[in-house]
Order: sequence, then C-alpha cells, then structure tokens
Amino acid sequence: TLTITIIDENDTPPEFTNIDEITIRESTDPNVSIGFVTATDADENNTITYSILCGDPSKEYLAINKETGRILTGPEEIDYEGLPTPADSNDLRDLNCTVFASDTVHVTNEILTIKVMDINDNTPYITGIKGDYSTTIELDERTDDSKEFFT
Repeated sequence: TLTITIIDENDTPPEFTNIDEITIRESTDPNVSIGFVTATDADENNTITYSILCGDPSKEYLAINKETGRILTGPEEIDYEGLPTPADSNDLRDLNCTVFASDTVHVTNEILTIKVMDINDNTPYITGIKGDYSTTIELDERTDDSKEFFT
C-alpha cells in the first residue's frame, strides 16, 4: 500500500465574507462594539488576523479585535462636523476605513464605510456681528400688567 499525503500550501488569500453596514452617532464613547467583519481562507490551518485604518492615519477613530474582527470605537472621538459633507446630503457623513485580513502570507483589504450621525454637541454662535455681541433694546413702559412681554 502506498499512501500519498498532500500538504496544503498557503497559496490562497483570505476573502471577506461579511462586512457589516455600520451607522453610529458622533462622539460615541470609546471601546463600544459597533460591528464586525469576517474573512475565510480556503487554505487549511491558516489563522486570519484583522486590522483597520480609518481616515487620518494619525487618529485612532476605530479599533478592531485582531482575532475576531469585532470593530470597536477607538480612543479618538469621531466628530461629524470634521467629516466631508456628502453629495446626497442625507444628514449622515461617511468615515471611510480600510479593513485588512491577513493569513501571514497574503493580505486582503476591503473598504468599510461608517455612517456617522450628527448630535447636538456644538454651542450656537452669532455670525456677522462685529464687536462685543451686545446691543440695547428700548421698550415702552408696560401699561397692562395682565400681558406677559418676555417669559
């Protein structure tokens, strides 16, 4: 009897099988789970590791669990007003990220777009007035105490 054993060579790159559609509010707390990605590899006995890069490489907007593909908010706050305004102006702004899956020999990447919702986090301000932002209003003396002027 002759037994031939074929050893699988790592010749196939990982393929993404799931990339969540993710929508979050700006200023979401750090380390909050917001979604996940999954990749598979046709080669036997390969461990896939994940990484992510979003927007400005010097900022850590998102993190990814390198073993599971779970996506978490990072230590850097995502600011809606700091993202480009989309052409369709649907009140969501895009944070474009690249996710990577590696089997130590091959690396595959996919684009992941995080939809960011605005929250009311900015103080209103007056534009177009020069100076100290103060004015004087002259009012006639109230003659009828039964009517409220300001509340």
